[in-house]
Amino acid sequence: MSSKRLLAALYAGAIPGRREQWRWILTPEDVDAAEVYFREIAALGATKGGAAAVRQAKARRRLSDAQLAADT
Repeated sequence: MSSKRLLAALYAGAIPGRREQWRWILTPEDVDAAEVYFREIAALGATKGGAAAVRQAKARRRLSDAQLAADT
């Protein structure tokens, strides 16, 4: 999990936490809630960025190419 995703979830209110001056404070319960939140997103098959997205796209392309070759 990146810090940007964590901050976005905190600002959106998707996970609990409180802001003190320039930083976020999370209790152990808040961390548990964040873990559940991000695990649910992963379980739903959220799209991945970066290298993982490239690997997924290449795999889909190879699969579709193989299916096209099998059909002809």
